[in-house]
Amino acid sequence: MAMARREQYGDVPLTNYLLPEQFGAQEQERLSRFFDRKVTVPTPPQELSIAMLKAKEIEWAQAEPHFLPKMELKQNSDVSEWTIRPENWYWQKIREGKVAKDAATLEGIWVIVDGSQKLQYKDGKQMYENDPFAKVLTQLREAKKIQVPDWCKSIPKDSRFGISNDELQTHVNPAIADFLGVQPEQVRLPKAIEFNILGNLAHPEWGKTNTWEWFQDKFRDGCRLIGGDSDYGGLADVNFRVSDGRDGHIGFRPLVAFPPKAR
Repeated sequence: MAMARREQYGDVPLTNYLLPEQFGAQEQERLSRFFDRKVTVPTPPQELSIAMLKAKEIEWAQAEPHFLPKMELKQNSDVSEWTIRPENWYWQKIREGKVAKDAATLEGIWVIVDGSQKLQYKDGKQMYENDPFAKVLTQLREAKKIQVPDWCKSIPKDSRFGISNDELQTHVNPAIADFLGVQPEQVRLPKAIEFNILGNLAHPEWGKTNTWEWFQDKFRDGCRLIGGDSDYGGLADVNFRVSDGRDGHIGFRPLVAFPPKAR
């Protein structure tokens, strides 16, 4: 598999479309340094390499492979480079059982995550740059699978904003899975802890703009977590909204998960 492009995140080069063993070596170096311990990274599954080729085909230039090592993180975990941690509210809600008790546990899986910059709010008209899923979103809106109430009519048809979490789970994620040629259950949103760790590792800029993004985590009955707004703490920011609500301030980024196969 030929190398297609190289970008720089911090002081570690991130190269997409590498051979699987190169993905693994790159992530092992990055994660071991971040967590200040040896992190063993398995070779990415063949399915990830195939999905990365598909990403190249559809010009999803922001597709990034990452490994999320299996570990339970705590508010006071001894990780010196984890400089921006989720705010106290998040940890308190885990203790109260309003967020899943394993919400802060990384799963030990390879993922492809959208590395796009999170946007500055511009009256709901802000657009993720060179979004390969814009056509999918337009089709879903035209099919009325994404509803467009009056307060969202100014949001462009191909925008990631103004979409409820319920619509993402029911219609958008399966459509993206079909577009990428992966199983529907593989496409989801990042959990709050995944967004935070990936932001600390590779994308501090995600915390420097004043929009939110939907997260996968459920909160109480009928709600999901959101976060990332620079006005409320950036990468540390975690909040919630009703899962059937829509807002010109709340976007999303897809994540494709590759869990280990059962033996």
